[in-house]
Amino acid sequence: MNDAELLRSYNECGSEDAFTELVRRYLPLVYSTALRQLHGEAGLAHDVAQSVFIDLARKAGSIANRELLAGWLYCGARLAAAKALRGEERRRNREQQPVVMQEPSLHADPTLDRSGLGPVLDEAMGLLNTEDRNAVLLRFFQNSDFKVVGEPSVLAKMPRGCASTAHLPGCVACWSRRG
Repeated sequence: MNDAELLRSYNECGSEDAFTELVRRYLPLVYSTALRQLHGEAGLAHDVAQSVFIDLARKAGSIANRELLAGWLYCGARLAAAKALRGEERRRNREQQPVVMQEPSLHADPTLDRSGLGPVLDEAMGLLNTEDRNAVLLRFFQNSDFKVVGEPSVLAKMPRGCASTAHLPGCVACWSRRG
């Protein structure tokens, strides 16, 4: 069977054997194209090849009359690889942004010994009820100022009493015991 017949068989009858044959024929082309476009990133090339064949399955009816399926698959692999590269770049930028934003505050005073502070803070946060923990997270982890934390619209989205400070003395006592 030629490519058009295989695509029609898949599209009209749902023949998985026909589609499997197309994948067998063209996987090397699609994968190697993606691998070149992605500068040798094999895992990403595998994902791109999979997405190209998913597109082929979705568009089998409109592609069945094409003379050269290889051309469509090649272009699809190039476009999908470019999209994957843009996505990877955005992901890397998002991952780097918080690190860059936090570095100055983490290294502001090199004389402070912060070793062991993380577990103490986690324990203290664990002692807070959900409402108070949400208020602390808003204020200190999401960098919201007190005005934002206290806004009725923000509080309405959270459990009642979120901005309460009733448990803070207990946390202060816990922190004081720890030094």
